[in-house]
Amino acid sequence: GKKGQNVRLASRLLGWEIDIRSEEEKKQEILQQMDKLSPVKSPLEDLDGVGRQTQIRLKNSGIQTIKELASKSTEELTSIPGIGEKTAVKLIALAEKFTAEKN
Repeated sequence: GKKGQNVRLASRLLGWEIDIRSEEEKKQEILQQMDKLSPVKSPLEDLDGVGRQTQIRLKNSGIQTIKELASKSTEELTSIPGIGEKTAVKLIALAEKFTAEKN
């Protein structure tokens, strides 16, 4: 209704306090809540046991955080030049252990 007329009427009839927000305000509130729920976005540098060259290879392939690394499969990691199967298995194990400890 005009200038919140329907909301004010509903508020009186129900005895509730109704808060009116714009779509943008609600979107920002939801994004803030999602950030609080999501695990810490730790950079690859926080992962012990991973050399600088390996970090560079991962970043060049689009993997920026430990969470992203933990979500990759061995096949995805071995497709990155310079990362073999043993290294891929080790990286995934380290990343999964790190994320489990942080949650």
